[in-house]
Amino acid sequence: MSTDERAAHLETGSGATGDEAGRLDRVRSILARAETWAEPPADLIDRVLEDVAGEPVPAGRWSGWPSAAIAAALALVLVGLIAFVDSGEPRPAGTVIAMTGTELAPAATGEARIEERPSGWYVHLEVRGLPPAGEGSYYEAWLWRNGEGVSMGTFHLRSPDPVALWSGVSPEDYPVVRITLQDEGGGPAPSGRVVMTGMLPGPWPR
Repeated sequence: MSTDERAAHLETGSGATGDEAGRLDRVRSILARAETWAEPPADLIDRVLEDVAGEPVPAGRWSGWPSAAIAAALALVLVGLIAFVDSGEPRPAGTVIAMTGTELAPAATGEARIEERPSGWYVHLEVRGLPPAGEGSYYEAWLWRNGEGVSMGTFHLRSPDPVALWSGVSPEDYPVVRITLQDEGGGPAPSGRVVMTGMLPGPWPR
């Protein structure tokens, strides 16, 4: 669905279908509430900053902001809201591993967000600049250490959606992430064709 079609649905309530319609309707409901457009307290920004920083900020620090700057700040909030609608879910929490392409995929970049859950480690992988795997091939993600890899799952990247992976071993014990290009029928071992790699930044938080 295009941006114009989403905007039309927010205005009229028609056009979108399925899960996306539900998400847009929730946003439309928020925008329709009178309290959404109520005049905020004069010290609202100071109070938010105090909550974030954990300490008081100088009173009236932001009272001198021009209206254009305040409008720009509200625009950023709207951009975040649109990003939520586009993604369909909040951005996952966790430790971020920056991913870079190798000589086999020099334009590839991305990030892997790893979050510990009761059943294992959930990995939310987003990559850019990596072409979809061709027919008869696929990508496989690995946690790696000292020449030993543990698979986190396979994907082909033939859609723009983020990739969901799972690991049964701790990234603290296997701190390197590798993505390899595999051939169908080539067996379960890593192919050696590493297209992206990254490393856990520092010790894993316990």
